[in-house]
Amino acid sequence: MKRLIFNCLVVAALAISAAFASSNESAITKLPEVITKSDGSNTMYEYDSQNRIAKILLYNDGEHILTQTFTYSGSNLVKILSENPELDEPTTEEFTKTGNQIFITYNFGDYGEGDGVLEINDDGYPINFSGSDGHNLGFSYDYTIRNGNVLKVTTEQHRFGGAHHILNFDVNYRYDDKKSPFTHCTTPEWWMIICMWGGKKSVGDEYGGKNNVIEENWKGILNDVEENRKEDYSGKKEYTYEYDNEDFPTQCTVKHSDGTVDVYTFKYK
Repeated sequence: MKRLIFNCLVVAALAISAAFASSNESAITKLPEVITKSDGSNTMYEYDSQNRIAKILLYNDGEHILTQTFTYSGSNLVKILSENPELDEPTTEEFTKTGNQIFITYNFGDYGEGDGVLEINDDGYPINFSGSDGHNLGFSYDYTIRNGNVLKVTTEQHRFGGAHHILNFDVNYRYDDKKSPFTHCTTPEWWMIICMWGGKKSVGDEYGGKNNVIEENWKGILNDVEENRKEDYSGKKEYTYEYDNEDFPTQCTVKHSDGTVDVYTFKYK
């Protein structure tokens, strides 16, 4: 009887220990601190107390080329200040969110001013944008999402003025079952998807999920209205990874359809 009680206590202790370890593992917060690319460029990230990006510093072959500083109000991103050491004045982007619309104004100094309206869906993904940046840039996205991953995006992009064309294409994705580098980052989804390599939760392209893209295929038509011609727009990327003990990627190798290869390494804080 005593042995039975002892065995029960041992089993209970092991169960509690396993549950505690599992709880600790799920509570671990990891955020990318440095992403280095094989071409010699690297990106450094700083975060606020809510795991949102507070600052991005870009380097190319060791030379500092850009600093972006983020300002939030409540849960909303309201301003980005971009400073280039080679420019006399910083550039600014300001954002005002009302419902599912984000009104954007920006000042790029010598490159001009502009504004635009971004519409997002209930998941925070951008679905429509129209802007008056001198080129009348616009786009629309339609998503197929399953288990937190974007499986397909149907896109229409158009720009009149400097580049007079309409681009329609579909992008399809396949994923691994590991954790993506920005899983714990809480910067608004719409900004991560539009403006940042890797997207919020994906090492792959702009459209990510809770896992990592392992294959990306796109196919469409580029319609050059000005020159009255159309051409195929298609390609493929394949991604392979190395992971740490917590299933976060430490290295990503991207093979492009033209045969070129990029390698990214990740350091976490």
